[in-house]
Amino acid sequence: MTVGELVDQTINYVDVVTGKTIATDTISGAKDSSQSYTARLNDLKLATGVTGTYNETTTDYADANGNVIDKGAAKPVEIKLSTSPYTIYVTHALTIWRATPVTATWTINYDTGDGTKVDAKTQTANWYQVKDQVTGESIYTQTVIGLDPTLTNGTPWSEVKLDSPLADGAKYVNTTNDADSSTVTDSETVPVPTDKNTKALTIGGVKYVSAVPTNVNYTAHYQNDKTTITPQDISVPAGTLVTGADFVTTDGKLNPGALTDKLVIREILKT
Repeated sequence: MTVGELVDQTINYVDVVTGKTIATDTISGAKDSSQSYTARLNDLKLATGVTGTYNETTTDYADANGNVIDKGAAKPVEIKLSTSPYTIYVTHALTIWRATPVTATWTINYDTGDGTKVDAKTQTANWYQVKDQVTGESIYTQTVIGLDPTLTNGTPWSEVKLDSPLADGAKYVNTTNDADSSTVTDSETVPVPTDKNTKALTIGGVKYVSAVPTNVNYTAHYQNDKTTITPQDISVPAGTLVTGADFVTTDGKLNPGALTDKLVIREILKT
């Protein structure tokens, strides 16, 4: 009777959300033989440093991409024993915490550079509060049909294409975040806001954020390059040639080259 090489088959339980190995199991037998194995997360000790509540109530068994295979107790699988670890993936079970969505408004105001009043652009978006059963924390998403078919997915923000609100001479400069005056973009296509202090995560192919979305205010800045002059009274000797250099622009600067052909004499009084 010939006995094959005996091996200890390592079985790693990996959290696809965090990418960490949360527990390990071992089965033994002849190399290349097959054994039926049923995942048993409830019976295993968590690895050192792993935090959170992991059991067959708080997790679902999944594939490597986080797509749920089994909710709760797992179905048996055939494992061909080898020296290479076998991986069982789990993902976090989620439940709708509030059926009423959280609403946040994104506002883009215009700084036209010349005081022209332009209506702000606004968008309202909705997120649902979801409880992560592993961490016990609330996270927020706009995609909930997979969690509760009676709900409608939230409305997302979409990037904004700014229109030029000024007449000739207007030039777009940039868009800034009112919260910290940081530049959001130098392009007139403004991307959807992202909270730098919020962690983004993907569970089961769905995007979540770790903090409740709040209102966001941006300002689109324009520079007005038009130069104007105000009517002035000047006194010069008869026969004097008057040019743009004799007039001052509204910002107090002389610009004779630009003004020479724009000078309008409205009235001449002889004294």
